[in-house]
Amino acid sequence: MATTASIIFAVIAALVMIFAEIMPAGLSLDYNEELGSAKKCVLAILLGIQLVAAVIPLFVGCMVLPMIIVYVIFGVMFYVIYFMDDDKIEEMTSKTEGQTSTSKSKKNWLKWGLLAAVASGIVVLICSSLVLVQPGQRAVKTSWGKVQNKTHQPGLVWKVPYTESLGNKVIVVETRPQRYAYDVPVRTKDMQKVSLDCAVLLEINPDSVHVMYDKYQDYSEYEERVVKDLVNSVVLSISSRMDFWSFAGNENEMMNEAVEYIVRDQLMSENLVKVSSFRVLKYTPSKEVEDLIEEIVKTKKGIELEQYKVEMARVATERVREEAMQEYERIAAVAKANGIDVQIKAEALRNPFVAQYELAKAIQNWNGKLTLPNTLMMMGSGTNGLLPIVPMTVR
Repeated sequence: MATTASIIFAVIAALVMIFAEIMPAGLSLDYNEELGSAKKCVLAILLGIQLVAAVIPLFVGCMVLPMIIVYVIFGVMFYVIYFMDDDKIEEMTSKTEGQTSTSKSKKNWLKWGLLAAVASGIVVLICSSLVLVQPGQRAVKTSWGKVQNKTHQPGLVWKVPYTESLGNKVIVVETRPQRYAYDVPVRTKDMQKVSLDCAVLLEINPDSVHVMYDKYQDYSEYEERVVKDLVNSVVLSISSRMDFWSFAGNENEMMNEAVEYIVRDQLMSENLVKVSSFRVLKYTPSKEVEDLIEEIVKTKKGIELEQYKVEMARVATERVREEAMQEYERIAAVAKANGIDVQIKAEALRNPFVAQYELAKAIQNWNGKLTLPNTLMMMGSGTNGLLPIVPMTVR
């Protein structure tokens, strides 16, 4: 994509080529019969390379600086060839004429070899100083060890070549949604041990990649230090208020919604990633619990195991929902009695755990300041009616 700098460079380069190179050289080549065809050929090649260098930044904006360097180098070469003696150029480009001695011919070929080596070195230098960022990716650039305050978009990104050890790097980051799986051992409301296989889908904020790398050095480090701990804490808190039968019958939607909502809201403070979804994929009860369920089913004739689980899950989930909503209403009444006006979104009220979470936040922030403590408290059966629901990470 063309930038203001690339357009200015292209205009200046075109004017210089027309009035300082093409017109003077053209007049000389037309009216000076002594100029040979070899010089015309070499000058035309150099002009072509300059033209390409002037055009490339119009399509790749980040290429302005390297293309200016290429343009200047080949511009200098243009004038060196232009003022070079025609006989020397003819000697350097002629392989069949026997006008020069064997030693002089070898010397000329050495010059051309040196010129080719220099040109090849320039090409290699340019290639090693560029990093391609594909669609669905972003790049973070460090200059002498300091993260630049910018996230680079897809395209070519310029860096100082061969100085990675000095802190000049371009780090390419995937911004497509990433799936992370966690195995969380929990204890349900009825004190049953269950292992939950959970998965969360995260999407990195494409405009804040540089902020993440400046603070956490790596996306995986952020996931390990922040996301994983937060997901585990919320799952533990919510599952401790769920009935075992809800997991046994795959009635996890209320918990899925609550965990997804709370984790998304917590991570929004830094605005580095967005939670796309959260799901409990599978539960693994202890062997004792499984044996107990099978024994219960055997005593109930005509009922299959899966059918019994589904029915018990439906009843248990409705009971948990009703109890949680009653808890929310009780807390709201206490808050109102103490003069705290709490407005909860209609979206939050559909899930009693989310409603309690929003209510707890509102109570703590009623003075208008966002000063969440280290532990977000919710009304429950703990000491003084308070139950820690989401351990906050102080950042």
